[in-house]
Amino acid sequence: MTLIEYQYFAPLANARGHFRSLTVPEPFKIERWQRARMVKLWRQLAWLPKLEIEVQTEDREVVPHDYDVGHVVVATLRRTSINEGADWLSRIHGLDKLEDLLKERLRLVGLYLCGQPELAASYWYTVEDRKPELAYGGMSTTSIRAFPTTPNQNTIRATNEFSRVRKLPLSPDYLQTALEHWEESHRSKQKHLEFFSLMVALETLFNVGAQDIRYRVSRSVAVLLGDDADESDYIFEVVKEAYDVRSKLVHTGKPKGLDKVWLWHLRRIVQASILKMLELQLPKDEISARLTRLGFGEGARVTANPSIERTGLRPAAHVKR
Repeated sequence: MTLIEYQYFAPLANARGHFRSLTVPEPFKIERWQRARMVKLWRQLAWLPKLEIEVQTEDREVVPHDYDVGHVVVATLRRTSINEGADWLSRIHGLDKLEDLLKERLRLVGLYLCGQPELAASYWYTVEDRKPELAYGGMSTTSIRAFPTTPNQNTIRATNEFSRVRKLPLSPDYLQTALEHWEESHRSKQKHLEFFSLMVALETLFNVGAQDIRYRVSRSVAVLLGDDADESDYIFEVVKEAYDVRSKLVHTGKPKGLDKVWLWHLRRIVQASILKMLELQLPKDEISARLTRLGFGEGARVTANPSIERTGLRPAAHVKR
């Protein structure tokens, strides 16, 4: 049976910094390419004009306007032809399963570093007479916005360890649901939908009843994430204000006050909460009960691992309220 060498090429969106130092499942690896090299192969595989691909590299956050390089995922496999024989579909599914492992790793990296690394496109191809010939693949249909994921020398080891050990779907189930809403906030191009996704994620994590939701969720977030009483107080006020804005938006249909909500900060609060609760591995009711017994600045007492890195959510210019 003849084996064919297949190459893989996938431009990465929102991949910055030391991204090529991230470990990904075999046979994949991450490389850093010059824009011209990337555009040349991409347009040959996509059958699109050079200008169109150049626009895609910027619009899909692969190589931003002020950059000359970006990151790509590459691989080499030797397989029987994926386009011939009665079982060709199962061979296609085999390639999809490989790529699913890669996408899972990228989602975990995005969670850990609070970004949106995505495959902007992906292609399996062969090389005939030194020319790439598309075998399978195409452009991603995922909405991609500018949420850079930037591992550095200080975070790369911890990021690799987290993405290697953790698996999707997250457990307990409420963490996976919150993650999906958090990820949806990245894809939402309308500000109010992004905001709603983040608020739903917060309630998925912290709401355990139908009474005093605004107070209970705000307080639980503040206790869990605040390094000290001042930071807990700050987070408490931020989340309460977000609830006030959501209430007005739901009841009036007008996004009044939404410009006062710092969505990036709210996104960080949700991300940090997921990571903390993932360490705890406790039912939501149990976490809620523990947080209720604790005061502001005492969140470390509820964590299963007191040495877990804190998130530093309070802005440097914070003044105690």
